[in-house]
Amino acid sequence: MLVVLFAVIFWTIMFFIACAVSPIVFFFMIIWAIYQYFKLLC
Repeated sequence: MLVVLFAVIFWTIMFFIACAVSPIVFFFMIIWAIYQYFKLLC
């Protein structure tokens, strides 16, 4: 029972971390894509 509780807490924390990090990673990917695009044009 304790293991199940630990697993639920662990996955909840991982979910919140993923939700917090995903927009940042997405934002950096967009910036990188724009940078590559402009580098290609020049």
